[in-house]
Amino acid sequence: MKRKKSIRLIFLVALIAIGAYGLSLGRLGFSIGLICGGIAAYVASTIKERRLARMEAKGLNPYDERSYYLAGKAARAALQVFVIPAALVVVLGSIWGPMVKINLYDGLGITLAALLLAYAGFYYYYDRVY
Repeated sequence: MKRKKSIRLIFLVALIAIGAYGLSLGRLGFSIGLICGGIAAYVASTIKERRLARMEAKGLNPYDERSYYLAGKAARAALQVFVIPAALVVVLGSIWGPMVKINLYDGLGITLAALLLAYAGFYYYYDRVY
C-alpha cells in the first residue's frame, strides 16, 4: 500500500514538473490541463485505495470473480467494436492522408480516449446486465 502511494506521488510530481516546464514555454492550455489532470487522477486513485482498504478491513474481497469476468468481457467487446472503425480510419487516412494535416499525437490521443471510453461503457453495460 505504501509503495503504491509512493509511485502515485512520483507520477504526480513528474506531471506537475512537465506542466511547469510547459508553462515556462508558454503552452498554457496543455500545461494547465496536465497539472489539473494529474492532481485529479491522484485524488481519485487515493479515494479508491482508501475505499478498497476499508473493504479489506471489513473482511470483504473487493476483487471477486465477477469483477474479473466483467473486465474481460468489457475488454473483448471494446476491442471487437473498436477494430473496424480503427481499420477504416487507417484506410481513409492512407487515401486522404496527404491532403489532411493532423498532428499524429492528437490522433493517437483521440484513439486512446475512444478506446478507453468504449471499455468503460461496455464495463458499465455488463455490470448492469450480469
